Amino acid sequence: MENTFKSFIKNLTDHELSIFIGYQYPGLLSYSKDLIKNEIASRNLSREKINSLMKCRLTYDKVVKYCERCGSNKFIVDSDIEHHRS
Repeated sequence: MENTFKSFIKNLTDHELSIFIGYQYPGLLSYSKDLIKNEIASRNLSREKINSLMKCRLTYDKVVKYCERCGSNKFIVDSDIEHHRS
């Protein structure tokens, strides 16, 4: 799953990545959060830039399937879970 997720975030535009971070980051597993942090660093995205991009909804012409929340047409199915011992 890591390679699929890594490929997914690398293929997102800065705008799409910012929106993904805004909605999905808190629920990600620790290794996924590390991949996101590395991607942010490699793109030199500041917190201000991410916040600015996150406020703007994406729009696409003639796209059949898109996210109603942000407007993106890129999706990933993630079924990874983290187990904690009690």
